[in-house]
Amino acid sequence: MEVIMYLVTAAEMREMDRKTIENFGLAGQILMENAGRKAIDMFMADFPEIHSKKICILAGRGNNGGDALVMARYLLNKAKAVNTFVCTAREKLKGDALTNLILLETLCREKGGQHLFFIPDLEAFEKFRSAIRHHDLFVDGLLATGLNTPVRGFFREVITTLNESAGPVFSLDIPSGLDADTGMPLGICIKAQATATFGFAKAGHF
Repeated sequence: MEVIMYLVTAAEMREMDRKTIENFGLAGQILMENAGRKAIDMFMADFPEIHSKKICILAGRGNNGGDALVMARYLLNKAKAVNTFVCTAREKLKGDALTNLILLETLCREKGGQHLFFIPDLEAFEKFRSAIRHHDLFVDGLLATGLNTPVRGFFREVITTLNESAGPVFSLDIPSGLDADTGMPLGICIKAQATATFGFAKAGHF
């Protein structure tokens, strides 16, 4: 039986998301929740031993980071050791990503202990670099499919640290730093063991 796979560019996928929200009345928050929930299903299928693992989630400030925050909420209810590092200042999160941050903050307060950290710049990252490395599994929600310039500075250091870590990395939508249209690293990219993409596969995956 012939199997047909559709590949799209980053711009085409953004347009599909826009039409879904506008034409069908589905809020972006619902799309983000569904994306994070289905990513959890794939994550747990790939890494079933989460209860004995220390899990690190790295989120950027955009919608990809919002997907990661949804995952963080589900994982915090399922696993024993989950830490989320938001790689931006709190006040820079907007829209659906901010909504999911607030939900995660509420859950963290209920759980007790510190599970959520903000890393606004390279100086702050240096304080967390060693702690980040000492995890068993990593979720990459740093940079999304819209990236089209080389990764520099702060995020380059974060990606380097993940690539040097011993544990596998699970990326959301596309490995951070990978061009979604060409499949070429934009200077540097996450070496992901698995990627949960949303909507359709991107040309750069192949």
